[in-house]
Amino acid sequence: MLVLNNTAMQLEYILFGLLIIVFIYFGIGPGSRLLKKKSHHYIVPPSPENDPDWYPVEHSDYRNFIFIKPSENHVDSQHIENINAQLIGIENIQVEEKGDWFRIEALHSNFGIFHSAIITYNDINGGHVYGYCKHKDTARKDYIFKQSDSIDYLLGVFRSNKNFAIYVDSMHKNKKGNISISSVKELDFMEELKKLPML
Repeated sequence: MLVLNNTAMQLEYILFGLLIIVFIYFGIGPGSRLLKKKSHHYIVPPSPENDPDWYPVEHSDYRNFIFIKPSENHVDSQHIENINAQLIGIENIQVEEKGDWFRIEALHSNFGIFHSAIITYNDINGGHVYGYCKHKDTARKDYIFKQSDSIDYLLGVFRSNKNFAIYVDSMHKNKKGNISISSVKELDFMEELKKLPML
């Protein structure tokens, strides 16, 4: 009888230990990723043409803006223009101060250069940096984007609230970009738009 009680207690301890391990692994450990809602853009995507979620854009159909709210007070329009001239290379920009923000209109750029400008300005100025692409004819095609917590992606949202990601290493591979639509809603267009000192 005593042997059976000891065996039952040992079995209880083993089960209890296994439950603790499972809880740690799936609750706070690496297994927790398996239980979260997945966004396909956290993996390295295929080339744009082979991505089933690719959304090609004609960059020239948009007016392209960058909004910057620097983390430091000494930044001025000349500083913004110098960064463009030295590190980014957008041919023609117009910089306008709007309170604590700067609005940059990129008059001549391509998809890759314009979208990589967000990363460069974010790295140098910190603060808040957003891209806003306003379609010249169709408002529902407008989109806002920003750098994600991961340096590998830009996250964005169309006015229709379709979320997307842009894989940084593939931005220059196709002139129609590499926007990949996501089924996970991480951004809301109107919420992001409210943050910006608009046109």
